Amino acid sequence: MRVRELVSAVLGLSLCFPPEILVHGRPDSDHNEAKELRRLENTFYQFALRQYPEQATLYNQHQHDDKLEEFTMEAFRNRKLECDVILESANHIDPSKLSYWDRKDLKILKLSLETFIEGYQWKSFGNLNTITFLGGVERPPSWARSANFEDQSDYEKYLKRLQAFPVQIDQRITLMRLAIKLNRTSHKVSLGTVPRHLYDHHRMIYYSPLQYQPRIIPDSVWSSIFNRASKLIDHDIKAAYEKLQNFLTGEYLPVTRPTVGVFSWHRGKEYYRACLQWHVGVDVSPEEVHNLGLSEVERIQRQIRDNVMKKIQFEGSLGEFFTHVQTIPRYLNHSAAYLLEEYKNIVHVKIQKKLFKLFKYIYVPKIRIVQLFHDGPWGSYGGNTFFVNLLEPETRSTLMMLPLALHEVNPGHHFQVAYANMHDVPKYRGRNIYGDMSAVPFVIPAYQVYIEGWALYAEYLGEEMGLFENPYYLYGRYMSEIFRACRLVVDTGIHAFGWTRQRAIDYIANHTIFPIKQIQIEVDRYITWPAQSVAYKLGEMKIKELRRKAETELGNQFDIKEFHDQVLKHGRVPMVILEETINDWIKSFTGERTNDFEVNYHFRPTQNRCSQTSRKCDIFILISILVMAILSLRI
Repeated sequence: MRVRELVSAVLGLSLCFPPEILVHGRPDSDHNEAKELRRLENTFYQFALRQYPEQATLYNQHQHDDKLEEFTMEAFRNRKLECDVILESANHIDPSKLSYWDRKDLKILKLSLETFIEGYQWKSFGNLNTITFLGGVERPPSWARSANFEDQSDYEKYLKRLQAFPVQIDQRITLMRLAIKLNRTSHKVSLGTVPRHLYDHHRMIYYSPLQYQPRIIPDSVWSSIFNRASKLIDHDIKAAYEKLQNFLTGEYLPVTRPTVGVFSWHRGKEYYRACLQWHVGVDVSPEEVHNLGLSEVERIQRQIRDNVMKKIQFEGSLGEFFTHVQTIPRYLNHSAAYLLEEYKNIVHVKIQKKLFKLFKYIYVPKIRIVQLFHDGPWGSYGGNTFFVNLLEPETRSTLMMLPLALHEVNPGHHFQVAYANMHDVPKYRGRNIYGDMSAVPFVIPAYQVYIEGWALYAEYLGEEMGLFENPYYLYGRYMSEIFRACRLVVDTGIHAFGWTRQRAIDYIANHTIFPIKQIQIEVDRYITWPAQSVAYKLGEMKIKELRRKAETELGNQFDIKEFHDQVLKHGRVPMVILEETINDWIKSFTGERTNDFEVNYHFRPTQNRCSQTSRKCDIFILISILVMAILSLRI
């Protein structure tokens, strides 16, 4: 029996990769029309790399490592005009000559361009306040560590980027002075600790590429590079930081807006609704979002009573139960080292062995799990790395760890990105190069409602994988979900209905078990990035709605693995496109299918990725055949 199980396990490894990998190209598209679509997708991607060069560097795209993002009205206008040209060309493509999926790709491209262009009218709103505790120059310049540093030309690019930094600071100050003039400044909490000693914190990061001399660079050349860089860092960049700090403390902070919500700006409520539409993808009112949040909070509270409190026979109120949970020693008062190891166990052991139950392909790149050394969100994901906040570890409930790992890693963001990458989506959708959230809605759409909606849905999937071992751990999942429901109430409360910061903090504190300091940071994020936080819950609800529809209409034909395949393999998409895709998938079973609907989203012939992945498939298949041949002699 063990031999047969071994053979099955080896064969199963080859199923980690989609059969579409061995099928290149998309049939039924007119060659010229499809070629033009590919050209425009790449043009839009190259546009994003040029306009947001720091983000491009982080994604290992080094064509513009000598530049920094521009913050001028002229640059904003040029971005809009360039997208006008791309959209005009896209409008000349005949959809009837494209295959099913190419038509979808064309529609997504046009929606992305239209969203960006429509956002231009809001260029003088959040776009002016380019420095916050969430971005701008407050965070360490990661591009100083992420750029290529192999030969002299790389260091010459770095010197040009250092030279550009004081220019960018002047541009940021100019925009923020315009914000003062228009009475559209940020609230003071959005600045956080920005004015305090920025240069001292960042100086060594600018020097980090200069710590080691590449062998290929002669000593005399290296000495010149080092001296020029030192002058730029210790003189020009230091002076730029001092100028910025003087501006922020002397001019900007004294006139920050008194209310935390943008409703106090002229046309502030219209602007907030535009931010909602950018994040959600449809026109929705603050009232609708607020009321939906209230009803979701009530629904989840009922689940806590029915599925947790009754099962453990707790007869008190919700508030008393919250207090009770926070007094159970086994879930609190752990060290940072213990929590970090437990995260690794959750990700690499508990979750990994259950993924096959719900997904067709479960190959994902290895992920690092590292501790954050500055305060911020509870956890985050980026670059195959799961960052966990372990500050004040004794206050962090272990009940929240599993939902967070499901959200950020597998089957959440990490899994989501890897799954899409196996299907070779257009680059502009596969990489999050879109600008700063403060500039919403005048940035390339990121379709956060899809990205974050899936990740919150992934937390729910933990139940279906049987990962929540007892009612208390299930309570942790409900806490994570109710936290996202609270955001619908609080975000709209702040920016549309005049809520104070303290009211928002109190509302979340009364409905969750999150540490108060964490809640304060979260609320300050909602104040700084209007509408961003609502995408999570609204996206999750839409995915669940589509799943219920598919389950109802397909009955016994419904396959959860196939449903998840349809949701994930197209990469970051507007929810309207996801809904169309699921509806067409359902019709493919019921006889109403679109004539050219393709169940598989085919690879395009990008030889490097396809050949590498195909080689992996070939190796697995070869191993399977050899093992079967050898073992057949022994069975």
